[in-house]
Amino acid sequence: MSERFTYLMARWLDGSSSKEEQRELWGLSLEAANQELLKAELERTWSGVTDEQSMSAGKIEALFEKVGSDAAERMDAEPPAEALIGRKWLFGRWILGSTAAAAVVMLVIGTLIWRTRSSVEQPVPSVVQNMTHEILPGGNKAVLTLSDGKKIVLDSAADGTLTKQGSVHIIKLGDGRLAYEGKDNVNALNTLSTPYGGMYRLRLPDGTEVWLNAASSITYPTAFAGPKREVHVKGEAYFEVAKDASKPFFVEVDGHSTIEVMGTDFNVNAYENEDVISTTLLQGVVKVTAGGTGDKGHQVTLKPGQQTLIDTDARRIRSVNYVDTERIVAWKNGAFNFEGIPLERAMRQLARWYDLQITYEQPVRAIQFGGTLKRNLPLSDVLHFLEGAGLHYKLEENHRLVILK
Repeated sequence: MSERFTYLMARWLDGSSSKEEQRELWGLSLEAANQELLKAELERTWSGVTDEQSMSAGKIEALFEKVGSDAAERMDAEPPAEALIGRKWLFGRWILGSTAAAAVVMLVIGTLIWRTRSSVEQPVPSVVQNMTHEILPGGNKAVLTLSDGKKIVLDSAADGTLTKQGSVHIIKLGDGRLAYEGKDNVNALNTLSTPYGGMYRLRLPDGTEVWLNAASSITYPTAFAGPKREVHVKGEAYFEVAKDASKPFFVEVDGHSTIEVMGTDFNVNAYENEDVISTTLLQGVVKVTAGGTGDKGHQVTLKPGQQTLIDTDARRIRSVNYVDTERIVAWKNGAFNFEGIPLERAMRQLARWYDLQITYEQPVRAIQFGGTLKRNLPLSDVLHFLEGAGLHYKLEENHRLVILK
């Protein structure tokens, strides 16, 4: 608990904490006020501070007076009703029995931790000691495979027109975006694929926008010349489908399911190492069928906020209501959302984005994480965050992450 409290306090002080983390910090502070964690935290912090760095009693008293009246507002979180109950903890000659006073204690501790961390050498976690270099996050990386087999590595290609297929121009727009412009009757199939540590955005010939997550691919025609629009997906993709009532849009998901789209926004997760294939609807209507194209059994029609789960072995399909769509599409918006995510699923997300090999020394524990992190952080920052939830690990050469217990 102490490590988590310190971590949350540090994030609050540097302005990077989320609303959920602020609420968690508030709750821990109340628990600590009823125990003696705050006192222990102060003693631990002061033990590493030199006389030159010490904060005098006068400065502490001034700090109490300065922030005592608005400390709760600074937390930017509504304290629970129980915070108004007169919980008391003795700090020198101060008796804390209000929300503001409890927040002041947190602020004092956080200030001391921050001052100490900025000027006193801290022990380096084992993960950093074993690293020869920092593992950076993924980025805009993809390979375009044309119908004739030619491959174009997009992350090293110059912006502008890459090639033409018939009268259709294939254009790299920059910032991880690829677009098809022009119309043609030539039905050539192209494939856009991302590696581990890569993602890319695609605008199809009909104007449909597709975000492709790491270790994923989409196969599509250079022109939708027939009576329907059909693409094939592996891995994870988010779609904003252009409306065209005359040509229905179909997504075949790695041979396990087919999604019939009626002008809508939805997310598909069909990684081979996940237990189920999930389709999550944000807007519009989709009809999900278990099995490949042409299979008319086991259909479910989704409304916004609903999700289907398909067992890839038995091809059973079930629907889930009121899913957290923000968590599911966090990857598209540049974030990890670990809220309620079990250990193995969280590790698979990290493996795909940071190009990791993950192994477990012991049977997987039932750890569930929480909170949101940006995906542009180096791996060490993400792992430090997960340490607060009890994760123990070591990072070896060749991007091998070992979960210890």
